[in-house]
Amino acid sequence: MKANHVEAAFENVSSFSITKEKQGYSFHTGGQTLELPDATNFEWRCEKPVAISHLYHGSETGSGDDRQLRVQLERPCVVKVSCPDARCYVYIEK
Repeated sequence: MKANHVEAAFENVSSFSITKEKQGYSFHTGGQTLELPDATNFEWRCEKPVAISHLYHGSETGSGDDRQLRVQLERPCVVKVSCPDARCYVYIEK
């Protein structure tokens, strides 16, 4: 395990976003930010059934500098983020 191993759990999440940064990514929900400097890719694990009501991936300015993935869930869930190395795991649980 790397020294930069990141793990966090967020409760009552109804939406979150993942933004590309100069170094890695950042995870945002409910006014909180979790920096993921070593992340290069994401693997998603969802407890069934989890309903996503809105999914957006892109850049508001068109420049690509503000690329982000925004996820809106149909009902609040627990979202756990585990980033032991370049692969970052996002778990969505009821």
